[in-house]
Order: sequence, then structure tokens, then C-alpha cells
Amino acid sequence: QQLTSQGSDAAVIALTAADAGESRAAIAASLARAAAKMGKKTVIIDCAPEGLVTRALKAPVRNGVYEVLTGKVKLNQALAKDPRGDAHVLGTPRRPPNAPTMFSSPQMKRLVSVLRGGADFIVIDCGVAAAGTEAALLARLADATVLVAKRQALHGPLVANAARILESTKAAPIGIVVTR
Repeated sequence: QQLTSQGSDAAVIALTAADAGESRAAIAASLARAAAKMGKKTVIIDCAPEGLVTRALKAPVRNGVYEVLTGKVKLNQALAKDPRGDAHVLGTPRRPPNAPTMFSSPQMKRLVSVLRGGADFIVIDCGVAAAGTEAALLARLADATVLVAKRQALHGPLVANAARILESTKAAPIGIVVTR
């Protein structure tokens, strides 16, 4: 199924975490599936190095962001349908040696713009904020950023550092989801 523009831009939400193991991918998948169940054309862009959203959804991703940005495949050939819902997944099965350059490129910005025009809701799984610049660069493409953190880490240095990283790159306003 190919996405088509309805004349309004999609809302784009970026999800990142202060540390690994904070259920970020599960929350991203849940948000996307909930939006799709409400009739929204939904796309999940799984940019996290681990590809946890793609694996959790068991989406048949063969090509992804890298292949689309380099022109090896067309966007509609890289989008995989969520087997248990109506969301579409654009994964990152192959990553270039310099992923931050790819994620901050004009081509990536254009890709998100194209998806905005053809969807109602986009969720970007950015990975862990403190793992490098990738998460913050991706979060800049979103309308809002959700930082996922464990309750016991909420007032600790990892969350503070993640918030500083996102703020320093001028990522969209931050909301926090507290887990366990």
C-alpha cells in the first residue's frame, strides 16, 4: 500500500531514552499501533541501531532508510506493513559507516517531509540519546520528543545528560515517559 497525501502534514513524534533497556521501542510500537487502530495513516521510522521496533513488530523489512536515501529503492518499496496492524515500518537494516551524517542530511529531512505529506502520524525511534549524536539529530526532525526513563533514574545524571544533549541540538520540546 502506498501512502498518499491528504493535504495535511503528519504529526511527528521522536522517541529516545536516557539508557538502554527502558522500553522505548515498545512504547514507539504501541503509539504507532494505537494511532493506526484509530484510522490514522501511520509510519514508524526505526532508526535505532538495534532495530528493536522492527523486530518487535516482526515487520518484513528488507530495505530501509539507507536504501531510500541513496536511491537504491523507492520509498514505497522500503515500507513494510506491520503484520498485526495497519502501520507501516521504515527500518534501517543496513547502516552506513557514518549514520549521523545520513540522519542529518538534506535527503533525510526531505524523506521525513515526504512521509509527513502522505501520513497522519509518524513515530521515529531514535535510539539512546547518550549513545552519540544520532538520536538528537533525528529528534530535530520531529514536532515533539519523548524521553523514556526508568523511575529510579528520573533524577539521575543519565536523564539530565540526555535532556542536555537533546536541548543542545535544538530538538523539539521534550516530554518524559516514566517506566517501571
